[in-house]
Amino acid sequence: LEEKKNELKKKLEKTLKKDKSHTTKISSDED
Repeated sequence: LEEKKNELKKKLEKTLKKDKSHTTKISSDED
């Protein structure tokens, strides 16, 4: 169970990072 939780956390962090860079890219394009 703990391992699964860790995996989920990693996935979530990865997704968050992706979203962040994606958002940054969009705002840069707008500028």
